[in-house]
Amino acid sequence: MLAGYFHDGDMINENLRNLFSNKDIKVEPIYDENDKKTEDNKMIVNFVGFITDNKNRTYVSFPKHFSVNNLQNDARLIFNCIQAHRQRNPSLYFGKFGMKIYDSSYPFAFFYNIYDYFNKYGLYRKIETKIKSNSGGKINWKSTINKGRKFIINNNYIPFPIYYNNKQYLYNFVTKCMIFVIDYTIDTFPFLVNKKKTGEPFPNDNLFLKEENKSIIIHNLRKIDSITFKDHEKKLINNLILFFLSLKKGGKFYLKHYNFSIIWENMVEKYLDRYFQGVDTNKNNRLIFSQDRNKKYKFKKTTFHPNLANKKQSIQPDHYYEDEENRYIFDAKYYNQVLGINYKQVSYVFFLRDYVGNKSTNISKKTYSSLILPFEKRKTKIHFKMNPRFSKLFEDMIIGEEYLDIREVIKAYLD
Repeated sequence: MLAGYFHDGDMINENLRNLFSNKDIKVEPIYDENDKKTEDNKMIVNFVGFITDNKNRTYVSFPKHFSVNNLQNDARLIFNCIQAHRQRNPSLYFGKFGMKIYDSSYPFAFFYNIYDYFNKYGLYRKIETKIKSNSGGKINWKSTINKGRKFIINNNYIPFPIYYNNKQYLYNFVTKCMIFVIDYTIDTFPFLVNKKKTGEPFPNDNLFLKEENKSIIIHNLRKIDSITFKDHEKKLINNLILFFLSLKKGGKFYLKHYNFSIIWENMVEKYLDRYFQGVDTNKNNRLIFSQDRNKKYKFKKTTFHPNLANKKQSIQPDHYYEDEENRYIFDAKYYNQVLGINYKQVSYVFFLRDYVGNKSTNISKKTYSSLILPFEKRKTKIHFKMNPRFSKLFEDMIIGEEYLDIREVIKAYLD
């Protein structure tokens, strides 16, 4: 049951303080109205995801600046966003870094891998071929010749009866495991997982419902895996094994992403590649987006080495693209608010404005630079505009703050 929500970066509600672990909380300084640090600190929410109290009530932590319209639908949207990022970037979620950025009490990743198999192949069934006479199907000539009686009619050899191969698709233990994983997950998390169930009877024995039987399930799956040779079937069985190894019955449900900024960066890149149309030079280089998908722009994180004294040192804008006329330098920023000058973005313009790449012939390209941030709705403001008293060479430098509707960016990412 969904009981309420807050946002990543919100101050901790003291009434809900006991829900949070130390990792769920971040201590930040409080700034005054002039964006200067005060001596006071505040405790804020440090994750996007889901957390449950002792009464099995689930609270949602939404991303920064996400405007909640419908708690049920929006919770599912955020859940799907996190799961999509995990599936598209699996290497990020392994090892120490994976443990640092993501934690969940339920093995959703393995569930989705199993459901992908179900979508593509249906339930796993063991195929047995039985040879029967006069049953129709594909003729088994070897059995027909060896077992059938021989007749010669009009100088033609005619065997009888005709034997046929009959394939039977039988349920086995793997099938039962699939039914349990899929239907149990959908039944347990109807407020998050919007998938169709298998439509098969739920396994009515207690094997899957008792924690002490986990070792039996895993042992049986490993035995089947040892005699399975098709890659997609071995992958299915391996995901079933990992699911049951990770499944914890009882306890509080939680799912927490501690670094939503990497998801925001990933989503922004897809949004730029799909909808970016250029800049409006009449409106302080405001970025232009259109629902008509573009095929021209392909942004990517690009590494540059401008320091001849130490060529190992580098700069790396999040989203970089250039053509013969223009250069675009964008950085995704997952902030609640922008405080002070973003010196890194300013330095990108200094370093790259006259950059000549291997394929470039035009050194007089126009450079456009912006920070791209989440917000409740689309808006633009100027982050930095060069005072010509400080630089005539860069007097046309403008760095924008481009705020995108985070809901629309998430929907585009999931599309």
